[in-house]
Amino acid sequence: MDQRQKQINNLLWKEVAAKSTPAAITFIVIALLISFYHFNLTVNTGIIKGACLLVIFANIFRYYVSKQIGTHDIASELQRNQMRVSIWLNSVGWGVIFSLSTYELNMVGYQFAILITIMMGFLASSLITLAYDKTLFIPFQLLIIVPMVAVSFYQYQVRRIDDAKWITFAMAFFIFYQMKQYRDYRALLIQRFTTQLELADSYEELKESQKALIDQTAKLIHASKISALGDMAGGLAHEVNNSLMVILGSTQQVERDLKKREVMTSDLQGKMNLTSQAIFKIKNVIEGLKYFSLQMETAPKEVVPLKDVINRTLNYCHELLKAHQVDFKVYEVPEVKIFCNPFQITQILFALTKNADDALKSCKTSKWIHYEFELVEHFVLIKVKNCGNTVSLENQAKLFQPFFSTKDVNQGSGLSLSISKGMAMDHKGDLYFELDEYSTSFVLKLPITN
Repeated sequence: MDQRQKQINNLLWKEVAAKSTPAAITFIVIALLISFYHFNLTVNTGIIKGACLLVIFANIFRYYVSKQIGTHDIASELQRNQMRVSIWLNSVGWGVIFSLSTYELNMVGYQFAILITIMMGFLASSLITLAYDKTLFIPFQLLIIVPMVAVSFYQYQVRRIDDAKWITFAMAFFIFYQMKQYRDYRALLIQRFTTQLELADSYEELKESQKALIDQTAKLIHASKISALGDMAGGLAHEVNNSLMVILGSTQQVERDLKKREVMTSDLQGKMNLTSQAIFKIKNVIEGLKYFSLQMETAPKEVVPLKDVINRTLNYCHELLKAHQVDFKVYEVPEVKIFCNPFQITQILFALTKNADDALKSCKTSKWIHYEFELVEHFVLIKVKNCGNTVSLENQAKLFQPFFSTKDVNQGSGLSLSISKGMAMDHKGDLYFELDEYSTSFVLKLPITN
């Protein structure tokens, strides 16, 4: 038996267990009722009550086994055999009850009609509960119907009850009908479970493909960040060099002052302050580069002031734009806090700023990018605006689609906006394009936390 067939058989037995729980309870209840009612019989009452006890015991055991199978991923062979025994004992009990009752009732009266109705109900419902395995379905049918056929044949041959031959014929025909239904229904079940397993396999393949796509996307994002670092390198090097020149000049002046006999403490203090400020500036530049270069998308979220996130973004956006001679203006940042992954929000803002800067490269007039802020109910809107050409209506509908880009070939991956929008939505916010007559404006919407 191949692996797929084993999986299908296991699913079939899991369904047997699932259907057995309500079926066992139903058999127990009906057996209890018959043990008290017993169709008003007098001769075989003791045997029928004994058969009812057998049915009750078999179905308690069946209930227990079905629960055991339900708690395991794979039904063991022992559990399957236990289920078979419980159903066979149940069939024997009902076969005794129905056949002895039919014999004593002589196949007449409303009591016999009730008995036949119950029996046919059991046989018909077994197609739903037991057709998952032939070692369950076929014995259940035969152990109930064969004794009934034998009694009917006896009634016709010995007692000369003419209706018995028609009941015998009807039962024989019914068993053949049940077998045909069993084959058709079982084929449908196998087809259903085969499709279910194929869908499960396809889902696993899809998850693997999705994981590979996510990994590849992460690499593309990281590559774009490295590219952005290259764009910033000139401006940052200039900034660091200026600070180093300040440190060098202040140090040389302090050395000259120390050679003099009289040194003004205030002059030394001023020069040391200049040196400290230059060192602090270099430190901020290096920390910004280090922070930006790390892949921290999985960092935990925390409550941070919006100003801190904006300032961290400015550490490297400012140098990039200054190198490209872009007038960069940040309006007053609201005194609010947001619950976020600071790296991801910084990454969104940098992506918007970088896109704006790219859009301005061909601009021959004065170039500017503005950060504007607006508080709307429980949200803060961060608007990244630039003086570039507005986005066409056709492109507005595609802006956040993966791999859509208006840049030249090899100038962009087309992923930054779609990924940034996903990050914004993960923060229970949004990222969208805002129509503006005089500028191109993207809005990052984030919830404010108390």
